[in-house]
Amino acid sequence: MQIIVNATFLINIIKADASMLETMNLATINSVAMEVENELGIKLDVEILKVESSNPHIPKNKKIFLSESDVHLINLSFKHRNSCALVTDDKLLRWIAKMNKIKCFTTPQFMAFLLKKEKISKARCTSFLNLLKETYIRKKDIEKVLDLVKRW
Repeated sequence: MQIIVNATFLINIIKADASMLETMNLATINSVAMEVENELGIKLDVEILKVESSNPHIPKNKKIFLSESDVHLINLSFKHRNSCALVTDDKLLRWIAKMNKIKCFTTPQFMAFLLKKEKISKARCTSFLNLLKETYIRKKDIEKVLDLVKRW
């Protein structure tokens, strides 16, 4: 499964523990990579995907709140929805992804996914989620995932 990510996810990962990127096989679009580079001064080592057109349902009253990059990510994820997942912490992007049957994770959920797929250890997952608490907006989301991870 290809993992397509937005800038917020990448920035959250880098701020919490940039070494975590080494355990992930991620892809994004050029405008997202440039946004991260401009904000953090870091050139990313991720696959850059070509922007593709598709026809997802995006309500007109919601589309005005999306950036051009957001729309490109939704189009790309929709076109490849049977073989990809979108990782974003943007509530509107997640809502539109779910409406279009695109598999979607938040940053904490994606860490649990990596653990479940045995890409990271339980200790690494827990450690990262605790670091993420320092910068992540929705700390309750982290607590939910930490509670889930404890039970595994």
